[in-house]
Amino acid sequence: MLAPLWLGSVVCLSHGLYGLATKGLYAAGAHAAVSWPESLTAAQKNLAALRDLGVFEPWFLVQGLLLLFAGRWFARAAAGRRWWTLSLIAGTVLAVAFGVALTVAHRRFAVS
Repeated sequence: MLAPLWLGSVVCLSHGLYGLATKGLYAAGAHAAVSWPESLTAAQKNLAALRDLGVFEPWFLVQGLLLLFAGRWFARAAAGRRWWTLSLIAGTVLAVAFGVALTVAHRRFAVS
């Protein structure tokens, strides 16, 4: 029962954190931080980055936090809650590090 909550929380938190960082860098002028489709104009890219920063990425963080708290609620013992929180932090850090490594290597990861 806790595995889907853990996985969903890690994915949502890492997506939100990584998205805020990359779209923030893009908005600050580091245009290589985000890979957009070639058909978009510069104005469309800027609008998409600002929309992601203002709407989508914060909601990924909210969803990840809600899943985190739901899992903590199911882990009733103090040791279980501590393990849950530490494993989520570790999983999120690993997922963000994976995303950073892909960005530095100019690679992409997609599930199709």
